[in-house]
Amino acid sequence: MTSMRPAAATNKRDPVKAVSEMLRDLNDIVRHAVYYCGLDEQSQRSFFCDWVSINNILAAGPPKERNMQLLALLEAGIVVIFETDLEVWLDDERAWYRASSSRFGYLHEDCFDVLVQARVKAFDLDWSPSPFLAARTQNGIFAPFRNASFVPDGIAIERSLNVLEAHGMSMKIMWALGYVVEGAHHYTYVLPCPLSNSRSLRDATTVARRMLEDVILRAVTHPEEIEVLP
Repeated sequence: MTSMRPAAATNKRDPVKAVSEMLRDLNDIVRHAVYYCGLDEQSQRSFFCDWVSINNILAAGPPKERNMQLLALLEAGIVVIFETDLEVWLDDERAWYRASSSRFGYLHEDCFDVLVQARVKAFDLDWSPSPFLAARTQNGIFAPFRNASFVPDGIAIERSLNVLEAHGMSMKIMWALGYVVEGAHHYTYVLPCPLSNSRSLRDATTVARRMLEDVILRAVTHPEEIEVLP
């Protein structure tokens, strides 16, 4: 359990812990720097493909208690950690999965019964299983977010959170926020902390207000379009 000692240390006594806390405090500032193509194409590609995974290790991840539990499972031989460049396939003859890696110059292979993909995948509009998104993508209502030729993830939106259709026109009565706009935004899959003015809550407030403003405007200018429910 010696590797968990820095996690229990204070910022004043452990420089690594201090740097990790500093990076965590800067996450929201970094968000604003990269929103809506705040970086050029090459920098944003490097940010999403290289830096994000490193930052997740340094300044995010599970609580230390979960890591302590994982270390206990490793020491008990219940959990095995594989190297990177992992290959997984289904062994039909023996009816189980097999995993192997030769990342460090030797073959590490094992078998298991259940495969669970427990990683938050990037949102890809072209591969989304949602019929709602698929149908509207075919009709040009949704388009992937782009920074020049780099397509990070998510659907295209403008700063008002209105959806941008395939030709760049703003959909004035359609808004998007959260995981589906990971690309125009950043760290949308991080849940808001209690009593914090998080970006997720601010975006939700913005959308709710704009929807209400739109309904009020339509009620004044086009009352015939407003259906009053009994």
